[in-house]
Amino acid sequence: MLSPAAPRETITALSGTVKQAERLLQMAEKGVEYGVKTRLEVDDAQTNLLRAMGMAGEQEL
Repeated sequence: MLSPAAPRETITALSGTVKQAERLLQMAEKGVEYGVKTRLEVDDAQTNLLRAMGMAGEQEL
């Protein structure tokens, strides 16, 4: 049985995942700017961010 705090803990964890995905996207974009990353890596980071945001949004419902 889940504790009453379980949904809150899940949302907190997913919030951290979204923040991490945002940071990775920023890093990928800087990498492209400096010529050490590809556009594909930025696209992957954007996709991962959207997935993380989607999962976080589902948990808030």
